Amino acid sequence: MHEISYRACFKPQLPRFFIERLTQPGEVVYDPFLGRGTTLLEAALLGRVPYGCDINPLSRTLVGPRLRPPTLEEVAERLRQIDLTAAKNIPEDLLVFYHPDTLRAITSLKEYFLQRRKDGKLDGVDDWICLVCLNRLTGHSSGFFSVYTLPPNQAVSIKSQTKITPTENRFHPSAMSSPSS
Repeated sequence: MHEISYRACFKPQLPRFFIERLTQPGEVVYDPFLGRGTTLLEAALLGRVPYGCDINPLSRTLVGPRLRPPTLEEVAERLRQIDLTAAKNIPEDLLVFYHPDTLRAITSLKEYFLQRRKDGKLDGVDDWICLVCLNRLTGHSSGFFSVYTLPPNQAVSIKSQTKITPTENRFHPSAMSSPSS
């Protein structure tokens, strides 16, 4: 539950040390700089009532679902319901970061979430899938959506990534329509 890609994070043992010594089960633990939610998650695991805020709206996306995780069956069922090939507007300039099929799936998920939000139907299962997907967008090892040398948690411009990714490994917009890509 603690493995979330986010800068400026600390080990869960640090807030756990203070929570155990300074609070009792059932008491409120407040974190005014939520970040990825390590303190609130530890507070909840220790039977405290977690409260927090952060200026970065990403924090809510990273914390809320981990405080109320859905079952594996609920996630699997929801994923079966989402058409990961339905994207209407593929941002082709992002092909320098992602394989065309992956970019289509990511874009399909984005469109799905935006529609669910518009319809007022976003729920905890959607929040969990969004959390996991955001956490896996960029990285340089197996399990991340990016397939090139994009480091985790780095803001890399398209121009910079074009320099990093060898020309022979890049995908071009024309590859989007080719099933062999």
